[in-house]
Amino acid sequence: MNVRLDAHEGFIDVSRNARILWIRAFSCGLVLVALHLHWRYGLFGRYICIKNGSQPWTASAMQRTPTHYELLSVARDASPEQIKKAYRKLAQKLHPDRNSDPYASDMMGVVNASHDVLADPSRRAAYDAQLAADEHKARMDALRRKQARAAGGQAVHVYAANSATATATPSRAARTGPAPKASPSSSSPSSDKRRRSAWRWALVFVVFCAAGAWMGYDRDAGKAFVPAEPVPVAQTWVKPAPAAPVEEPVASPAKPVDAVTSECEVPALDPMGAPWPEKAGYVKDMPLLKDNGWSQITVDNSAGESAVYAKVTDAVGRRAFRHAFVPAGAVFTFAKMDPGLYLLKYKMMSTGCAFASGRILLEETPMGSQIKSSAYKLTLRKLQNRSVPFARLKDDQF
Repeated sequence: MNVRLDAHEGFIDVSRNARILWIRAFSCGLVLVALHLHWRYGLFGRYICIKNGSQPWTASAMQRTPTHYELLSVARDASPEQIKKAYRKLAQKLHPDRNSDPYASDMMGVVNASHDVLADPSRRAAYDAQLAADEHKARMDALRRKQARAAGGQAVHVYAANSATATATPSRAARTGPAPKASPSSSSPSSDKRRRSAWRWALVFVVFCAAGAWMGYDRDAGKAFVPAEPVPVAQTWVKPAPAAPVEEPVASPAKPVDAVTSECEVPALDPMGAPWPEKAGYVKDMPLLKDNGWSQITVDNSAGESAVYAKVTDAVGRRAFRHAFVPAGAVFTFAKMDPGLYLLKYKMMSTGCAFASGRILLEETPMGSQIKSSAYKLTLRKLQNRSVPFARLKDDQF
């Protein structure tokens, strides 16, 4: 599918700053979220695992050291035969002669130490007792933390109940003295800490976004872009808007070009020696080159008063690729033009004077299943008491 785009000599990219700001802000947000998850939950801890799908050895995100049973991948009530079988399986994987991992020897040492403990009945019994004591201690610590949280919530509840009672019976409170208030210090620090943490992260996020916006801001993004080389850009993506057509002379030229008026000569026949046709089209028997593209050059002579003989040449005007005759009131398009730099030359059949456009750049860019191509349009109309905007040519230059 061919897509035609309007072309302008310069363009304004006022949305570039907005895109840069949003991209910077989004990137900063992702970085902050990742850091928060890493610091709070340790989601990006470094793991050192045995190859071929074995269990993890160490992990910074884990809060305890793996047991000998976990290292050998056996249950706690495993029999000596099962322990020996698991040890042999790991030894086959981790033996330095079979495993090229530089840490294989270290991991093999860990496996040997675990096997030595579990293979000795007395050492295994002592190790099991130590595991049971550690697990009991962990359970008791968890229970104490749970009770502390429950006590904190109960203290807050008692404080609220006492406040409500004091408000409902002020006279009784005055006689008996102020009711003892439970200190909310047990629950307040955690909520205050969370609130401070949230504000701290919000402040850091704003600072990062402001820094990214300042670094990505382009003061020249709202200005018209005009490339340094004027030749190829004169018609970059050239398809002028219908409201601003290029005005070309059809009748008598203005005073600046009167000096070469005598050199204009009206050709009676076409380049092949045949009469000029009555309808717009290519000149018969003339070559049709550069016809494998999607771009196009249009000559709009619908408002002109004179027929024109048009040529599409190379960028220096030496070799002509297409020849066409466009009578007054007609429009003709040089279709399927290859991308490249061209000149459009045309001769007024009423006066014989020839002119040339600026260099025309035709480009084609693949966009998935589509092709973005160029379209150039030259609108001819009568100019009165105005100078000619395009270059005047002599007969030998045409």
